Amino acid sequence: MAADMVYSELTLPLGHPPQGNQQPPDKRCRCLPLSAAIFFPVCLLFAASIAIAVMALRIRSCPEWWLLYKENCYYFSTNKSMWNTSREDCRSRGAHLIIVEDQQELDLLRQQSRVHLTFWIGLRKRENWMWNSGEAFNTSRFISDSTDQGDCDCLTQKGMTKLNCSMIHHWICEMTATHL
Repeated sequence: MAADMVYSELTLPLGHPPQGNQQPPDKRCRCLPLSAAIFFPVCLLFAASIAIAVMALRIRSCPEWWLLYKENCYYFSTNKSMWNTSREDCRSRGAHLIIVEDQQELDLLRQQSRVHLTFWIGLRKRENWMWNSGEAFNTSRFISDSTDQGDCDCLTQKGMTKLNCSMIHHWICEMTATHL
């Protein structure tokens, strides 16, 4: 029975044989380096754009009990003190008495202030009205109908009010928010 067996060798091509106008497998493989040369830089650019977007959208944070608004953190005191003592408390927290930048910020702070409470802000009159930063107070940026007398400014739910600096009131500290 062993003498009746026939052996044969079968050789198969690695790819499918070309049909119609397809290129043979050896010519299709030449496109792979070109595809990789285009695909890799596109992926690299995509990854870089995602990294830039994530950096631009960094999360801002404030210390506990501070309010975050835009780029700044605000602390509304629960104690009362005179204007100078309030300013020193803000400094001890790494902040300053608030410098109101525009009417929108003033409106937000008025909404956040509690009913019937008065808060010292970083505006004081020496010869002229000046912010803690040394910038002159620009009345055209704010709506104020206060006729009150005093050399320090407070924030109430009604708006900004001039009061005597030795009176005791709450205060609002401001600092730049930190990025995580």
